[in-house]
Amino acid sequence: MRCLALAAVCLGATLGHGQDAADPTKLMMQAAKSNGLLGDGMQPWHLKVNYKEIDAQGNVTGNGLIEELWAAPNKSRISYQRGGYSQTTYWTERGGFRVGDKDGPPYFLSAVLEQFVEPIPQSSYLEHYGFDLREQTGGSLPLACLSLKPAQAGSGFPGLIGHTYCLEGGTPTLRISLLAQGGNQFLRNGITTFEGRSVPTDIKVMFSGRPIALAHVETIEALKTIEETEFSAPPGAIPVPRRVTIAGAVAQGMRIKSYPPEYPAAAKAAGVEGLVVLRALINTTGRVVDAKPVVGPPELRKAASDAVMKWTYRPYLLSGDPVEIDTTINVIFQLAH
Repeated sequence: MRCLALAAVCLGATLGHGQDAADPTKLMMQAAKSNGLLGDGMQPWHLKVNYKEIDAQGNVTGNGLIEELWAAPNKSRISYQRGGYSQTTYWTERGGFRVGDKDGPPYFLSAVLEQFVEPIPQSSYLEHYGFDLREQTGGSLPLACLSLKPAQAGSGFPGLIGHTYCLEGGTPTLRISLLAQGGNQFLRNGITTFEGRSVPTDIKVMFSGRPIALAHVETIEALKTIEETEFSAPPGAIPVPRRVTIAGAVAQGMRIKSYPPEYPAAAKAAGVEGLVVLRALINTTGRVVDAKPVVGPPELRKAASDAVMKWTYRPYLLSGDPVEIDTTINVIFQLAH
């Protein structure tokens, strides 16, 4: 196993192009089939991941647990726990159903699970895109970084702008995922093989260049027996709404009501001001149900989060149906001069 020495990877014009080193499309398709826990021939499995949130100094500020039992594409059970949040989702032939908290899991919890289970879209999805290939290094580790181009015109597939996947040089093993123009980064270490596919045992989550969470695999094992009751949604479970990611500017235009943050007295006295960026989840009724500060002066972050949690938005409709929204929200603190 080799670990990445860098805390983050930045892609820019200074990188050397490696288009002659390999066929980008072929390499990307190989990566899609070689990483994660889904795909043809996969046998039932059980995954349990310990999740820790960390501050700028590396101190643990919160703990969580993510667990999935998977038996087939339409037969799985996913549980999330973090602080006072607890939810279990059952995926069946009739769709998804939730028990526990009605709102979807906080963004980075679901994003971490995706990085273990399906870190790269399926080949049938990727075939509608082109790729740019660039060579990069992560510490001493050579990387081949593939960035998605816009989907083919008329394909009906959305543009995954800013999505880049860095593979260990000479192999299809995924080591770094860069999403949202590199603002969200997932560094994959302790690569192991499970049922012939590459899976990390540790993931470091970065947001805007700063570590915000660590995820560690406690259990990854084959399910030798399938108990149907474990995959059956209990009475009272509610259908799962869809979730989409939208730009902060789009979400801002949907805002109905907002409240200014309370300026912390200590921060005001010390002359602390600036911008706080939050990663937010807005439910199908337009209520903010999760607002995690990820960038900004530490003295102002809680006040920003407390304010945003009171904001409301117009429901975002997709094909006429309300969906959950994952977005960013900016809160500005400015002193009178």
